[in-house]
Amino acid sequence: MMRLGILTLNGYTNYGNVLQNLALQSYLAGQGHDVETIWYSPLPPTRSKLEILKSHMTIHSILQAINNKVNVRRNRLKNNMTSARVIHFKKFCQTNINYSPIRLNDNNIQDPALLKRIDDTFDAFFSGSDQVWGLYGNRVLTAYFLPFVPSSKRNSFAASFGFSQIPNSNLESTYRNGLREMNCISVRELEGADIVKSVAGISPTTLLDPTLLLSSERWHQIASRPDMNLPSRYLLTYFLGESNEQQLKFVQKVADSSGAKIIRLNDLSDENAYGIAPDNFVYLFEHATYVITDSFHGAVFSIIFKRDFFVTSRHGGVDMSSRLTTLLKRMALDDRLVSSIDGFDVSLIHAHIDYSTSSKVIADNKLQANKFISEALHGIEI
Repeated sequence: MMRLGILTLNGYTNYGNVLQNLALQSYLAGQGHDVETIWYSPLPPTRSKLEILKSHMTIHSILQAINNKVNVRRNRLKNNMTSARVIHFKKFCQTNINYSPIRLNDNNIQDPALLKRIDDTFDAFFSGSDQVWGLYGNRVLTAYFLPFVPSSKRNSFAASFGFSQIPNSNLESTYRNGLREMNCISVRELEGADIVKSVAGISPTTLLDPTLLLSSERWHQIASRPDMNLPSRYLLTYFLGESNEQQLKFVQKVADSSGAKIIRLNDLSDENAYGIAPDNFVYLFEHATYVITDSFHGAVFSIIFKRDFFVTSRHGGVDMSSRLTTLLKRMALDDRLVSSIDGFDVSLIHAHIDYSTSSKVIADNKLQANKFISEALHGIEI
């Protein structure tokens, strides 16, 4: 048995962050290891005075400021409902995720005494999954390259950049130095593999998101019915971007054609569903008749439970199209991407998804993951 550490994105509002952390921890523990997640708190992103001035001068920012004043009540409601979600998240995480008593931040990450304690405590580390190698404001969080332990202990599991190419050439040396000091690298997307290869000259392993390492039966054990009235047939929507008129029109079209009631996750108009815990989130996906989402993990949990689902383009927020497109193509489910709502073939609503290819892809990925973990931990003396 080895003592393994995980460093990933932390927080109490994002379902995907928490559930991928739980999945990787559970998978490694299932292989007989003692696994802990270290909570890392980076300093808030900073912007130059020029950037701040420019942002205040844009038409969008002016309209946004006006909109914020008009929607004071809505913002207050969102804050209250987010607070309720945080409470549910904390309870779930404290029960299900094994956090280390060691906490990292940008101030103590170079403390010699703390570094020795970490090195003495853990035999190896995994950074990931999720967008650990993305940008935080305008900087790279180098902590996710695990510089606080020797290179032989630095591994990544299905790490993601969140973009298809490094947006600023000045950052390439930071990525190159961090990647070249890693022991074993696996990334989540093919675009991420291309970045690693071009910047660091390393060919990484490409693995699926760790949530796909756990079986639907294991997720069923984690799931818990939310305290809300659920119809026997429901259409679950989960949008991280701003819903636009076309999206809402499509949701209504599927609901009308299927006769399913609509439950809206992450939507202030559905107060009962907005603040639910991660185990309730899993339950709603497991029992949905249909799912419509613009979320990567929304698509993942639809696939895990073999739901009939559709993916729409995201409006506002971070663009997820490349990650979703890669996932759907790999699973032979690219027909689930709704590119044109007006031209959508309504008959698809009643055509159940063939999951035979995706089931094989998931099974093969587990074999790859086992091989990768064995290689990453090979030669470690305990």
